Amino acid sequence: MKANLLLLIIFIILAFRVDAQRKHENIFFCGYTTNTNADALCNYFQSSAILPNKSAENAVDKILAPLGLPRNFVLVSCPKINNAIAITPSDGIRYIVYDNEFMKQIDQSTTNWSSTSILAHEIGHHLSGHTLIGSKDLHDHRIKELEADEFSGFILFKMGATLEQAQAAINKASTDHDDTYSTHPNRKKRLDAIAKGYQKAKSQQKINGIDDGPTFENYLSLGIKAMDNQAYEIAIVNFNNAIAFNPKNSIAFERRAIVKSLMRDEPGALADYTKAIELDPTNVSSYTNRGISKARLSDDKGALNDYTKALQIDPYYDFAYYNLGIYYARKGYENEGDNKISNDYYSKALNNLNKSIELNSNNQYAFVTRGKLKAKAYSDHFSAIKDFDSALSIDSKCYEAYYERGNSKYSTNNFSDAIPDYDKFLKSDPYHAYAYYFRGLSREKLNDYPGLISDFKKAIENEIDNAGAYYMVGWSYASEGDQTRDNEKVSKDKFNKALEYLNKCLELDSKYTIAYYYRGMVKADAKNDSKGALEDFNVFLTSVKDSPDAYFRRGLCKVDLSDFKGAVKDFDKAIELDPSMPNYYYNRGTVKQFDLMDNSGALQDYNKIIETGQGDFAIYYLRGRVKAELGDIKGGLSDLDYSIKLNSESSESYFTKGMILGQQGNSTKACEQLKKAAELGHEDALIKIKELCN
Repeated sequence: MKANLLLLIIFIILAFRVDAQRKHENIFFCGYTTNTNADALCNYFQSSAILPNKSAENAVDKILAPLGLPRNFVLVSCPKINNAIAITPSDGIRYIVYDNEFMKQIDQSTTNWSSTSILAHEIGHHLSGHTLIGSKDLHDHRIKELEADEFSGFILFKMGATLEQAQAAINKASTDHDDTYSTHPNRKKRLDAIAKGYQKAKSQQKINGIDDGPTFENYLSLGIKAMDNQAYEIAIVNFNNAIAFNPKNSIAFERRAIVKSLMRDEPGALADYTKAIELDPTNVSSYTNRGISKARLSDDKGALNDYTKALQIDPYYDFAYYNLGIYYARKGYENEGDNKISNDYYSKALNNLNKSIELNSNNQYAFVTRGKLKAKAYSDHFSAIKDFDSALSIDSKCYEAYYERGNSKYSTNNFSDAIPDYDKFLKSDPYHAYAYYFRGLSREKLNDYPGLISDFKKAIENEIDNAGAYYMVGWSYASEGDQTRDNEKVSKDKFNKALEYLNKCLELDSKYTIAYYYRGMVKADAKNDSKGALEDFNVFLTSVKDSPDAYFRRGLCKVDLSDFKGAVKDFDKAIELDPSMPNYYYNRGTVKQFDLMDNSGALQDYNKIIETGQGDFAIYYLRGRVKAELGDIKGGLSDLDYSIKLNSESSESYFTKGMILGQQGNSTKACEQLKKAAELGHEDALIKIKELCN
């Protein structure tokens, strides 16, 4: 009964929307002029493919001939964009999109070389890698346009055009405007760039930045560069292209896995690490990194196997020892309730961290991890401080080392030296509550009470006085207890500390009203002390009469104490003060239905939740059951059907539907529903099947 009453209806709507503009925001999108009709372009990419003009393909082949390169661009004729555009979208394919009429108009008003120079310009963008690495700002964009113009001048000389012919299109399509806020340079700069390329070709010079076409190495390099710049989506595109060029090379798979892990796609990273290992079974870094991904996915056994395998291949690989140390330390922390088991894990953790540092004494994180282990598992704070010192000698900006060293100094009563460490850490993370808290405790030991109060205020973001300090720390622990419910041991410890501090607060000031509210919460939720919680909520509500949550929580306590009518009165008051909370109606409805046998009242509460659009499968199940009990069989079955639609694993919905159908004499359909409930583990369904079904 209590589990039902404490159930809170949580509705989570996850929306993920990526549109084309957002998806390509970091990818270079180059039009020959600034007059780009992007909407028309997008429409054509979303529609069926349009075949390119044969003459355009021939022109591209002629442009590439002097370089000895094949045509590996997709040409798309796209009317009404009044431009020519080079783009490499997320599929990694290099496109040149052009408006055939635009090209003709340029040719008709200048020379036939103009359309060739425009295509050469767009090819220059592709060969320079512009469409793969993006532009930082307008200035960077203009530089890339000039580089493409230079290539156009270079290649048109190779093809036999005069300088005037090479420059004709720019003379027609651009102006001598102020280009400060433009994506494209003005006419003079572009003409100069074309002339520069033309003269380089004339003197047999090469153009900087032009590669020999896409290769595995080029894409791999671009992917690594994008990864280093934290442009992870672009990195993925380039690694995809590298893999397309050479699907037998493990490096691209491993690099892509690293990026996926950085993007929190651990299943994707795991698959890529596995492929990298398949291609190169001796790659110790792939084994170790895969172990990290497995650990993040709670596959401890798999993680351990991968770390071990890496060391079988290379017994001197320090990174594997480091991660084994982290693994065993975590297992020790998780098993602190059993000294024998936790101590065994701690010993293994220390041995592996020692080995990692022996092989690589420049990994500051290994020193920090070992120091934390020594402090937490062995209370060896003096040795831990030495490790933190070593980490900081390697990297003076390893701020975690300052924090941990401050904690160990505090633990060894070196309060005056602990404070500067907390100071340095807080410069890197000014919102770290525990750093303020422990610095406050250090100041307390040094009789720096103004500093103590200041740090407690910052730690708990509220004003602190004597009783208030205990209240706020207690409140903080209560919040942490609630947030760590997945770890029962940690959560229980947090709630016990919360209760300790809240008791102390009320001992110091029995009129500190809000403390009764939070102490009541802790007693009810963590200690199962409904009677004690009820007493605290009573005191709180004598002073604060407009707290709907306090009435609601007191109502839950009354349910536990079998005061069902009193509980409904409290739920009534909570709803009066805040009618928007579905869990208030839910709990009142379940008390009416199961304890007061008031099905009509329960139906009203369930209707209210559903009317506001907040009904989940459980609400429809309960309402369906109530309707059936009130004689509305059709309505009850309809609600149960909808409950099953929302959650096809709801054995209770199938069972109840089967029972209703059986009572209506429809044994065939009843048995179908009961069998489904039994398949889902409903024990009573098995009994009913024996009674009703052949």
